[in-house]
Amino acid sequence: MALALAAVLGTSAHAQTYNTGDVLLGFDQSGAANDYEVDLGPFTQFADATSPVVLQLSVTDLNTAFGSTWSSNSQTDLVQWSAIGSGALHGVTTVGSTSLAADTLFYTVGEVTPGTQSTPPTEHSSTSQGTTVTQLVNATTGSGGFTSGTLTGNGTLQAIIQSATATNSYAYEINSKSDFEIGSDIQQPTSGSFTGPTDSVLDLYQLNPVNGGTASYLGDFSLSSGGTLTFDPAAVPEPSTYALMGVGAMFLIWNLRRKKTNAL
Repeated sequence: MALALAAVLGTSAHAQTYNTGDVLLGFDQSGAANDYEVDLGPFTQFADATSPVVLQLSVTDLNTAFGSTWSSNSQTDLVQWSAIGSGALHGVTTVGSTSLAADTLFYTVGEVTPGTQSTPPTEHSSTSQGTTVTQLVNATTGSGGFTSGTLTGNGTLQAIIQSATATNSYAYEINSKSDFEIGSDIQQPTSGSFTGPTDSVLDLYQLNPVNGGTASYLGDFSLSSGGTLTFDPAAVPEPSTYALMGVGAMFLIWNLRRKKTNAL
């Protein structure tokens, strides 16, 4: 509980400007006049997490952008969500003590079956991933972009309700660029019924600019109808596991030295 609270308080202190290396969470609805975008803060809080990170979104904002039924709409009116972040376009980015290679991407893939990890995406060349980085830059700058609008100031995170038709809006970038098409429906149908955001899970991956590599799984985002966003990091070994690994390594070294001595 203390760790979760610390995660919330730590993010609320995040500067009220978008920075390269931040992860943006976006919501979009077909036919809606607006979209909604939230700056979750630097990627390091997710990539380095060893326990759940709990953040609070503004339900007031979500209601304003999509109506009070945003978490329980019909199948023809689904709200979609996704998250994306990146390093600098063709340049190294340093966040805290962590350096990102040029054109590194972070983005989510929705789980088809909640509880079962999605198929990891494939990493591409710096040139190819740079195209998506450019789209993220477009979604955060210029007329209609995140940094050009008025932040709502609701909840514990900086956020913005944008015109979905603005060429620099999150919704426009998602719907007009095929390689930016990521995310999942909020109202994930289960056997014909809609169970709301509880059954909509986004897996977060890190894509280094390596042609043909497999993206690294960092963990997953889940969302409650009350706006509580939870990031569960990928499983990390327990201290006892590290201890066993150390013992194993020492045994291997001893065994190799013994064989070498016997050979002499």
